[in-house]
Amino acid sequence: MKVVSFSIFKGGTGKTTSSVNAAAALVNKGKKVLLVDLDQQASATRYLNLDPEHSPNLYDVFMGTKSAQLAIQQSRFNIDVLSSHVLLAAIEEALEPGDEFKLQQLLNPLKPSYDYILVDSPPGKAMLAFNALAAADLIVIPASAERMAVDGVADWLITFASE
Repeated sequence: MKVVSFSIFKGGTGKTTSSVNAAAALVNKGKKVLLVDLDQQASATRYLNLDPEHSPNLYDVFMGTKSAQLAIQQSRFNIDVLSSHVLLAAIEEALEPGDEFKLQQLLNPLKPSYDYILVDSPPGKAMLAFNALAAADLIVIPASAERMAVDGVADWLITFASE
């Protein structure tokens, strides 16, 4: 079982597209996949035709009112999803240094049920982004070969190396 985080601090680099397409490819190979939409914009949730207003969702899981298992939705593409919600912004504000392993703790009970857990990380140097990194066995950094994207990768590597 692998947890794969799609992460870069810059927005608009293809994190969501890459994570959703990777999930679909793995499902097509017969793998059991959970996609965690950690971005409050809920793009991966919407991409898979799920309602970001659905409850329970990741906000409820982080708040401790629902277990991650109860918050999982299945998309019509056979990809299980922990959907995002705009209120993840409140979770972001509530997380403090030392809370970097919260997502990992929430995902641990789910690991035996999946071949892969893919995390669509939010942009920016935020606690939820650091949670996605801390939970990962493998990190994918989507970036195009243009100056701003390459600078974003360098910034990510410098920050990650210093943590």
